Amino acid sequence: MIQVYDATHKRIATIEPDSPKIEKTLSSGDKELSFSYPKTGNNIEALIAENYIRTPEDEYVLKEIETGEKKNNYVAKLNIEELEAAEFAYGFESRTQTARACLEFAFEGTGWTVGTCTITKRRTIDIEDTCTAWDVLQDVLKTYMCECRIDSIGKAVHLYERIGVDRGAYFMEGLNLRRLSVKSNTYDFYTRIYPVGKDGITPEILIGVPYIDNHQYTEKVIPRVWKDERYTVTENLIEDAMAKLETASKPYTAYTADVADLAAQSAEYSLLDYDIGDTVWIVSKTENTRTKQRIVKLTEYPQKPEANTCELSSTVKTFEQIQTETQEKTLSDAVSVSESRTKRILQGGYWTTEQVQAAITSSEEKIATSVQAIRTESRELAEDTKASTREFADTAERKIEQLTNEYRTQIEQTSTDLNISIRSMEEAVTAQGEDLETYRKEQETYFHYTDEGLEIGKKEEGGAMPFSTMLSNKRLEFRQDGRAVAYIQYDKLHILNVEAVRRWSVGAAEDGGYFDFISTQYGMGVKWREAQETGSDTVQATAMLLSTPVRKARRPVRYSQLIDAEGVFRMEGEGGIH
Repeated sequence: MIQVYDATHKRIATIEPDSPKIEKTLSSGDKELSFSYPKTGNNIEALIAENYIRTPEDEYVLKEIETGEKKNNYVAKLNIEELEAAEFAYGFESRTQTARACLEFAFEGTGWTVGTCTITKRRTIDIEDTCTAWDVLQDVLKTYMCECRIDSIGKAVHLYERIGVDRGAYFMEGLNLRRLSVKSNTYDFYTRIYPVGKDGITPEILIGVPYIDNHQYTEKVIPRVWKDERYTVTENLIEDAMAKLETASKPYTAYTADVADLAAQSAEYSLLDYDIGDTVWIVSKTENTRTKQRIVKLTEYPQKPEANTCELSSTVKTFEQIQTETQEKTLSDAVSVSESRTKRILQGGYWTTEQVQAAITSSEEKIATSVQAIRTESRELAEDTKASTREFADTAERKIEQLTNEYRTQIEQTSTDLNISIRSMEEAVTAQGEDLETYRKEQETYFHYTDEGLEIGKKEEGGAMPFSTMLSNKRLEFRQDGRAVAYIQYDKLHILNVEAVRRWSVGAAEDGGYFDFISTQYGMGVKWREAQETGSDTVQATAMLLSTPVRKARRPVRYSQLIDAEGVFRMEGEGGIH
């Protein structure tokens, strides 16, 4: 059973397809689903282009419909729409990054993620033309020489050095191998590779020669220049060149097999189970073959597992891919050679064969006469040249030795000065770093910046501040244990509790005096205190103590509770209202 979803990803039908077929390709991780469905089927209207088809393992997009007399045939591609929609109009570049970092950058905004990734080496991806995130993934698989599993439902790509396992499975005539065909070619065959990276780097600086050989199949030297300017590290260039040569130095052989999936039919044959990327034995008397190969392309028929077919090879590419890439490589090389080849130009002074022969004949006697003179002159010239060369070599050797000593001295002095400068710089940076750390800790101890404003107070262990002030653009708060107990806002002071140690006065000297709030046996009382001008700009209350106070006997004042007509609380003693 498969489920059908419309363009908005709403499930609209569940159908039972006829003759479903799933094709898996190892090199790209791609899959394709094809099936047929009766034209009179109940859900025929749900099967329209661009709707989604979901199996228990994957989700596909319906791309192709072919109508028939009784049944329609359908082809659906793996759903990678988001990756194909992520287009890089001016190319894509990831310089010396891991495969995970490269793909996460390419997948950004698509909803896809990189799941498991066992690839740790760093490489460069540089695509000049317009490409998509899917193109970047395919380039990563080639450049990093890795393989992938695509989770089209969970929107994730998992990268491995090699997928599949060696289960010990085998395809054998008379058991599960019905037919076997073998294709072999040397289209892309070579035994010596000349790797060239960016700025002309080659392996010569590390291994002494600019090439790498692999004669596992033949001793013939068949060279191939491999130039890839994405490589800036010589070790990476050598590593990947050896990997390419390991595959290219032996003929490519592909095996196409019709295999019955016995494991899918009976648990008794679970040992013969296989999947894409697995390594299996091929045993065929007809083809005189006994070899171990990997499954690089697998065609499965879920309803008829006995009809399964697969293509096996020692490399991840299929036979068709090898042929296609070889043709493209041949065409590209031909264009490059034709563009770079030097022209042969017919210029003035060119002699035909007849003219040359006549000139040789007419000059034969002159040449014979001059030979002896030339020999004598050459001998003398050789002696002179030898002496001059010896003298020049001695002079050059002395000059080289002198320059070498001078440069060695200068280099040693420069190295010493550079070490001293670097050491001084390190000490200065360390000292500044320690001062900065001390300042930072002091700032964090007494000043704390928050979204509310600046809080000032000394932090205790755990970051708590028992008492602090909070200054914002609205008010100034006085806090206790993080809670505001008083604050000033605009022209008013707001406070929860007030405790006056001596007295609490309300008023102003310019108003004539103050009301002093005092405590009595009846509770709180109010006493008027007149103000007295003692200088041009100084006002004091007459009730204030002088600098040298004088003790006077005071008779006790008796207070009684009074309330005036306006309801204002007053305190009245024997001497009147106070």
